[in-house]
Amino acid sequence: QSRLLICLLASSLVSTTGLADSVIVNTTVDENNIDNQSCSLREAVNYLNAKNTKKALIDEEVAVISGTSRTLLLQIVDLSDALALEEQKIPNDTIRIAALEKDIELSVSLYNNGISQLKNKISDINALIDEEKVKVTPDAALIKSHENTITNLETQITSQEKLKKEKEKELEDYRATGLFGCKTDSASTGDIAYLADSDKPYELLKSLTLNLSIQISPQSTADNINSNEDLLPSVETKNIEHPRIVIQAIGQHPLFIVDDGSVTSSINVSISSIDLVGCKLDFCAVNGGLILNKDTLAINNAILSNGYAQNFGGAIYNAFSAVTTANQVLFKENKAFSGAAIYSEANNISIVNSLFTKNTAFTSESIVNVANQSASITSNISNSTFSSNTGYAIASRDNLVLNNNTIVLNTGGVNFNYEAPRVYNSIIAGNTINGDCKNMINGPDATKIYFANNVFMSGCLLGSSAVQNKQISGTGQELLIADTNNDGICDAPPANGLLCPLAENGGPTQ
Repeated sequence: QSRLLICLLASSLVSTTGLADSVIVNTTVDENNIDNQSCSLREAVNYLNAKNTKKALIDEEVAVISGTSRTLLLQIVDLSDALALEEQKIPNDTIRIAALEKDIELSVSLYNNGISQLKNKISDINALIDEEKVKVTPDAALIKSHENTITNLETQITSQEKLKKEKEKELEDYRATGLFGCKTDSASTGDIAYLADSDKPYELLKSLTLNLSIQISPQSTADNINSNEDLLPSVETKNIEHPRIVIQAIGQHPLFIVDDGSVTSSINVSISSIDLVGCKLDFCAVNGGLILNKDTLAINNAILSNGYAQNFGGAIYNAFSAVTTANQVLFKENKAFSGAAIYSEANNISIVNSLFTKNTAFTSESIVNVANQSASITSNISNSTFSSNTGYAIASRDNLVLNNNTIVLNTGGVNFNYEAPRVYNSIIAGNTINGDCKNMINGPDATKIYFANNVFMSGCLLGSSAVQNKQISGTGQELLIADTNNDGICDAPPANGLLCPLAENGGPTQ
């Protein structure tokens, strides 16, 4: 019986009664499950969790009614195996055997009364009718009996389909009514919390645990880079119809903990076009001043600032098995002993098109720190700028690829930790106290290129002419920054200077 059920499992389907949902967050106040008409971000997350729990229960009920429940089939297999084991015992437990037999009978009855199984029975009986009709002397009474059975089965199917619709409507009604002032705005391919336009920050009075796959983004597209002048003061803030959305910590705590509590599964959290502001105090968290990530996190088009961690990860602490990706993100004025912007326990990061500026780590520590090598993963930082940071820009490990980056005017460039460098097409120059390259060695494989097409001033290994690295003096025509009077304005040609100073030139980052 178990082998037969396993075969059925292989071909069974799981029914779903509805899609994921979007929810409109319409209050900046950090309400915690208050029964009113306003929906806070915390309540939106709680509602989506409650809805998903409700949906899972109804999905399983619908799957049982439909006859496509893998859970029910697995339950029958487990009960059958338990019964076989108990029957083999000497002596066996007759009371337990009777209970198992009753549970199996109930579960099999539920399965056999599923719509799919009822339709299969009708198909089988129709085959019997066709077989009887082609005989020389068909048995009219038998054919009539079969037809009556089909009629009864069709009645059962009608009843089951009605029950299925009732269950599906139960979920629809739940989503329409909502919870804590939050309700489904529309069905979507993933659970989304849309934050309504607001000139005020969305406040979090304590950390919010994101334990489900969710996207957090604005309801409207922002008209400007940021309405909060202390983040990007040179941005014009007049006549803003859709200001950028800010989430801010009120109190000494990180904003988000990304963790589904499981070591065998992972969730995906996306934060897009929303700026995160930390507690603005000397201590927001031990690790992860803005976000403690234990799953998969993606941040796009955002400003992360004022995250302070006592130990690691001023803005983001990325746990060993977690993954963090960032695209078009400004990391500004974050602090930690190490990893002032990002501290990753392993090579599980991908950073592109981003800016790191005015972040502060301990002098010999770094702004982005990859703490351990993980040979199975190749991470990257590309098309990004590190400037005016205190500490090394990057503490690198083997398998972290640095490509098309500008790393200038920090107190330190890149600390390679005596592991193979993988740096290409980058400028690492003018890093003041600790130099441009620290603890750099040649790669272990002479047939591979580890450091190529880079410009630097000190501390890096030049390599052969074939890899086309260039060491500059930082003076004369090789002057690094074209700003002779130090006013932050780029000197016009033909003045010397390879780079203009960091400035506002439009776009999400400097």
